[in-house]
Amino acid sequence: MKSRGRNKFVDIPADTPMASQTRTSICYYNTEEVEKVFQKIKMGCRLLIVLRGLPGSGKSTLAKKLKSSGVVCSTDDYFYKNGKYLFDVSLLKSAHLWNQERTRDLVSKNVTPVIIDNTNTKAWEMLPYVKMGKDFDYEVIILEPDTPWKFQPQELAIRNKHNVCKEKIEKMLAQYEHNITLDSIYTPSENKTYSENASGASLSSRIKEETSFKLPLHQNFMKDLEEGFGPLNGKNAEIYSCLFF
Repeated sequence: MKSRGRNKFVDIPADTPMASQTRTSICYYNTEEVEKVFQKIKMGCRLLIVLRGLPGSGKSTLAKKLKSSGVVCSTDDYFYKNGKYLFDVSLLKSAHLWNQERTRDLVSKNVTPVIIDNTNTKAWEMLPYVKMGKDFDYEVIILEPDTPWKFQPQELAIRNKHNVCKEKIEKMLAQYEHNITLDSIYTPSENKTYSENASGASLSSRIKEETSFKLPLHQNFMKDLEEGFGPLNGKNAEIYSCLFF
């Protein structure tokens, strides 16, 4: 059996755990939680599904399985030009605002399901989407791929599509918040701020103005990133390119 590593294929003995996982990985998405989501999709429920997980954990695969007649929104998409992935660290802020704006446009048009495919390692990263879903009367579901390797940096380094190395994934794992619930993300006291923002100037206008981050992104967005991964510059561009994708 062959598995794709970083820009190459490597041989994997058929009796290794990884070989078994590769052959049967589809089974790991058939958890009871995912099956319930499938049923809600079939029933036509208005769903905003927020996926989270480290690079290579299976988010995008799960998103494709859940998509149905809906739309998958990933900040990653901002950096694809003519089919090529061209990450520019200086555009990361704009990319997140762009993804939030198109998500808002979809839920305002009653599209379902709308699936957010970002890493979402911390609760505050999901806050804009959770608020948006509540604002437009969607059922918001937080979902992680239930793959056996989802917290195994070595395996994730092999599987992820942006060639993020093991060491960088280990840093992301160290900051990964576990057991996140909707209640831990969303509180009524936060709702007014977002509602005022939703009815005011569009996100695109703020992108063009290139102002500093305000809601719907968390006020500690850049501080949290730079504390964990260093200054936002060309040297760390590869790290930042995968943090949310």
